[in-house]
Amino acid sequence: EAGRGGVERLSQAVMEASAHEETALGKAKELRKRKKEAAKECAERQKEVQHHE
Repeated sequence: EAGRGGVERLSQAVMEASAHEETALGKAKELRKRKKEAAKECAERQKEVQHHE
C-alpha cells in the first residue's frame, strides 16, 4: 500500500525533526550558559577598571 509507506516516511521525518530540535535546544542551552558567564566576566572587568581609575 502506498498509504502506509507515506505514513512511515512521515513518522521518520517527525523523528528526525525532533532529533534536530533536541540538538538545537542543547546548543541553545550551552550558548545561554556561555553568554551568562561572559556577561559576568564582563561586569567583573568593568569593576576592576573602575577601581584602577
